[in-house]
Amino acid sequence: MIVTDHFTVGGKTCIHQDCVCAKLGLTYRDVEQASYELAAKRDRPDFILHISRLADIENRNVVPSLHKLYSLATIYHLSPPEIWGWYEAPFQQTFADGAAFPAAASRALGLRIRQAARAAARA
Repeated sequence: MIVTDHFTVGGKTCIHQDCVCAKLGLTYRDVEQASYELAAKRDRPDFILHISRLADIENRNVVPSLHKLYSLATIYHLSPPEIWGWYEAPFQQTFADGAAFPAAASRALGLRIRQAARAAARA
């Protein structure tokens, strides 16, 4: 179980009723409807949070897809890093952690991209 400053995630604790949505005055149905609107705006059904999936995310420690995380952050008015923190996914440390792993091919690709950008800027 993950404990943050504001709410508990996973296990039997329901973050939806006890914290985020309750503070916002939202129901599962409100969140579902808002996700349909977001999906329509983005023209992509991956953003839809069906009530059953939302309950799984909130009550059964199911990790949502990237698009559903985006929907949660948008609807709950939270920053994506705050949502990522619920799942102990420290995306802010990606580059620091990545420094420990050599990736010569990606460095070479990055160098070619920078060289192409410089050449384009000069043209």
